[in-house]
Amino acid sequence: MQTNLQELEKSLENILLQDIQKIIFSQSTKQSKYKKIIIENKITYYLITALTEKQSFNSKLTKSNLKNTILDNLEYFRQTNIFTSDAEYMIKQTKKDKIFLTKQNKNLAIKINSEHNRAKNIYSTRDKLFRH
Repeated sequence: MQTNLQELEKSLENILLQDIQKIIFSQSTKQSKYKKIIIENKITYYLITALTEKQSFNSKLTKSNLKNTILDNLEYFRQTNIFTSDAEYMIKQTKKDKIFLTKQNKNLAIKINSEHNRAKNIYSTRDKLFRH
């Protein structure tokens, strides 16, 4: 869905009411000094990891400053992924400054242990084959 900046701010307010787990800013523009920024929820604060070509810089962020940080970084990155406990929100920005916001519900299916059913072959010192 194509949105403008005011609609995006309102949508961000609704998204930030949910349980934010991680935010990833990627596809940096030429003006950005960072290649990628990752914001992770650490229960009492948010940890910001800003990645350059060779280094990473870490800092802490409070929940009250989260919205402003997201809006400030939108002009430097073309893609933003916001992961909540229920869904993933993706904000994409084109070169012509069109903004698209999409929501993708998480697949809550439990991953089953996918071990193979074949018996393990164990060789003894005399090269006899034993099956387990």
